[in-house]
This record gives sequence, structure tokens and C-alpha cells, in this order.
Amino acid sequence: MTYDTLIRDCVAEALCLPRDPIQTELFQVGLASANEHALIIWLSWKWDNEKMDEFETPTVDADGIITFASDVESVMAIKCLNDGSDVEVPIWPEDEYLAALYGGTVSSDRFQHLAATAAGLRRIRVEAPETGETPTYKALCLKKYVAAVVDAAYDSTNPTATPTDYRVLEVVIDRALPALKAAVKDSFRKMQGMVPEGNFKGLLNLALQRETYDSGRDRRTNPRSPTYSDVGEWEQDG
Repeated sequence: MTYDTLIRDCVAEALCLPRDPIQTELFQVGLASANEHALIIWLSWKWDNEKMDEFETPTVDADGIITFASDVESVMAIKCLNDGSDVEVPIWPEDEYLAALYGGTVSSDRFQHLAATAAGLRRIRVEAPETGETPTYKALCLKKYVAAVVDAAYDSTNPTATPTDYRVLEVVIDRALPALKAAVKDSFRKMQGMVPEGNFKGLLNLALQRETYDSGRDRRTNPRSPTYSDVGEWEQDG
């Protein structure tokens, strides 16, 4: 489903107006509401496979800093590819505060989160490359919700007009779609002085419960760093 289809459905259901054409002002109100509430859904959703993606990281600069693209929300895990081969070496997150207390520094098996750039791009620091080295990394990251925008010249009353940046609703999982539609329909009702139904929160909670209990998940815990990597071989007695 696209934003265009969603908004036209909501106009018809909430206001009993034709789906095509619709007023440009109605379309803009619907798009703003869809972006606002889709972001809430995105932030509320479980941060597992639906929001995770693997990224080949940009080039590491001379200080060991990697700056990610605008669609990365959080860096969850990093692996280093040695000399471009398929050998993967895990890189563990390091707490900058504790590292400063005990005098530690970023090493070949550690990375630190840094403040984002002024443009909101996420950054991390890994070990600075040696002269002549070009280490490559891949990262498992949470994707960021990117708001849909429409070309300024787009006229929603003209069926032949096509926006230049018209995103499909990829971020809205089907179980949360009723919640998003409820929010957009209420925005139209409020615009026309009608009483909103206020179903967004309840429908979102229902979607989150269904996602939590209906989807199988692997539940485990792992140490934040390889604390026990050098204890040697051992086995349980008896």
C-alpha cells in the first residue's frame, strides 16, 4: 500500500467523500498525519528483524570514525572483514565512560558510539587504520523511519500528476495498518469539526500484543564482551 492509497481510503471512510479526486489540502493533512503516526508505530515496534538490516559501512577515516547514511538509526553490531576476505571478526561495543576511567582505548575488537553529526548521521569509532590499510566492516543496524514527502508541484486533484518521492508504506507492518488508518481518519474528522473516534492507541497496543505473542522468537542473553574467551577448555563434573 502507498501513502496515496491510504489517504484516499481514509478520506472516503471518514468523510464519505470521493476517493478521486481529493482536495490538495486534505491530501497534505493526511500525509502529515500518516508521517507523524507511522513514526510512532516505527518507534514502538519491536526492534527485531522487521527493523534490522545489514549495511556495508562507509570508508573508515584516518581517525577510525565511520559515518553512516541517513537511514541508520542505531548501530547494533559490527564485524570486520579481514583484508576483504570472508573471515569475519566480531567487534564489541565499549562504554566510553568506563574506558576513560581505566585508561582503555579503542582496539581491534572494540568500537565506541559517537555523537551524531549536525545532519543527524550516526557515527562510531573503531581502531584507526594503519598506513596503507583499508579495513572493511559490515554492520547490523536499526533502520530509521524516513518520512514520505511529495513534490511541491504535486496536485492531488490531477490523476496524471506523480510525486517525485512517493514512498510505499514499507515501515508499517500489516498488523499496525488499522492503527495508522484510524489516526489519519481522525485527523480528517478534526479538520472538519467532527468528533474523533480516538482508536489509534488501542489498535496500536493490539498490534503490538499480536506481534509479541504470535511471532516465534529466540530468547537468549549474551555477555557484552568476550569475558570468558580465555578460560580454556572446561567441562561439567558428573
